[in-house]
Amino acid sequence: MKNSGNTKSDKLSELSALLNEVEAEHVDNNDGGAHGAREAIVKALPAFRQSRYAFGKLLADYKVFFIGERGWGDASKAIGGALGCDARTICRIVEDYGRASQLPVEVINELVALGIDPAAKKNEAAISNLVTMDPPAVKADPKKAAAVAVEKMNATKAEKKAKAATKPVQTVSVTGDTEIVLLKHEEKQRFDIRMKIRSALTNIPDDGKLAELIAALEEEMYEVWSQHEPVRITITPRASALTLDGRRKLEEAA
Repeated sequence: MKNSGNTKSDKLSELSALLNEVEAEHVDNNDGGAHGAREAIVKALPAFRQSRYAFGKLLADYKVFFIGERGWGDASKAIGGALGCDARTICRIVEDYGRASQLPVEVINELVALGIDPAAKKNEAAISNLVTMDPPAVKADPKKAAAVAVEKMNATKAEKKAKAATKPVQTVSVTGDTEIVLLKHEEKQRFDIRMKIRSALTNIPDDGKLAELIAALEEEMYEVWSQHEPVRITITPRASALTLDGRRKLEEAA
């Protein structure tokens, strides 16, 4: 029986071989450049989540060797398969890198120093803030520009979060008068999770929903949470304070 380290190595070797086949059909690689770009991606795969920007750069460097969209589409599909995502996700990583890479490298370095991944979706607002700044000013003081952009992004996020926390989410009639009832953040968050679960299991028979949900959770825990040890839990079905469409039940609101 192979250990997990050997299995991971085998998967990387399989990806390299698959990409080599794609290159043979779609790449005019006289100088071996595509081979080096491919192996850089394969080598970075185990830790690709550490920096979406850095991984996006490797993908962009590899993409330039393909002479047509079909070739890059096949390569994206292969890389996505190795990562457990689709080809479109790989293309989005390249697009996000491309948008951020338009900024001066000095600004990129300052963002990284602040713990900001320039190509991460959650930091997209910081990149937009920098793009709208005066280019000479950004180049003159990249450290200040990066700090201002991140501060503005965080302030906007905080403002949106504050508004969402105080926004009335429903109106109910309790004693003939209209009363605004607010959902707590935890209630809204749990309901959002419930809706995603409900949607994902829609086409699965009721007697198979729990087994499928547990199987998906086990894989998510292993692949994403890095939780590899068994966890024993007891699931006790219980009523919710919310209706199926996310409104507080009248008896709870009264």
